[in-house]
Amino acid sequence: MKRFLMAFLLLNASWAYACDMCSVYLTINPTDYKHSLQLNYRYRGASAMIKQGFLNQQQAHVGSGYFPEDTHVEEYFHTIDAWGNFFLSERLQLMVNLPYQIAENYYNDTIVQEASGIGDISSLLMYQVHNTKAEAPTKFRQRFSVGGGLKLPTGKYKMEMDEEPIQQEYQPGTGSIDFILNAQYLMRYKKAGLSANVLYKINGENNQEYAFANGTNIDVRLFYQISATKSFVIMPELGVFYEEAERDTERGNQVYGTGGSAAFGSLGLRTFYKDFSLVGTYFSPWNENLHDFQLANKERFVIGLIYTFS
Repeated sequence: MKRFLMAFLLLNASWAYACDMCSVYLTINPTDYKHSLQLNYRYRGASAMIKQGFLNQQQAHVGSGYFPEDTHVEEYFHTIDAWGNFFLSERLQLMVNLPYQIAENYYNDTIVQEASGIGDISSLLMYQVHNTKAEAPTKFRQRFSVGGGLKLPTGKYKMEMDEEPIQQEYQPGTGSIDFILNAQYLMRYKKAGLSANVLYKINGENNQEYAFANGTNIDVRLFYQISATKSFVIMPELGVFYEEAERDTERGNQVYGTGGSAAFGSLGLRTFYKDFSLVGTYFSPWNENLHDFQLANKERFVIGLIYTFS
């Protein structure tokens, strides 16, 4: 749950069309069927008050030892990631992600653990199963894609601070090879539309016999396109994001204080101007059902700049 691959639907598209075996497809969003490069900043955090005393087994994943006083525990995760999105053909799309991770853990505003570095690179290959053709006499357009990918252990996962090992969830990498399954649905009727993205991640075990939990992300958004000018489009979004994971395992045993589920409401805005797009989404926690004792989720947000090209 801590190191969940946050999966967001990339609405990369343009008013131009492509041709595959002489079939022209209706576009849904600006920048349709164009390659893109994207730079994002993502933020998420969590906090809780730990009462004075020894941690019990269910709290063992938060820290270790004795707390001499009531302690406000906080953790923050900052990710700067670079995306490449390439159409190998009209139906085949390749996405590659390289993140830079920064993690911080505080006790009463004093930092006790921190780690930063290049994270695990991942790639996803998507196949477009269906798209509405231009000759179809309808204002309703839809698209459905499925795919899969890999996350490779390129990030460090054995970092230390003051000669003490840093907890697994704060490491830039995981040390494991993971598998990704993804399904995307996108539709639009006139100016209004809906996007849905479902991602399931199967995590492997690293050489320290630690495995992060398998989990699911579901992201559903409603959007509305407003054409301010011929080259400037504004697209507000309103949605729900849900994540669920099992418990992590270490040497075959379940790790307490990991896994569970959480739901967020999201509010976003995408702006398109010629070959550039600026996107931003704010996530507010609605409900969570976390296993054992864990820090409570705080708000999250992501901002990104996209450049598209033919």
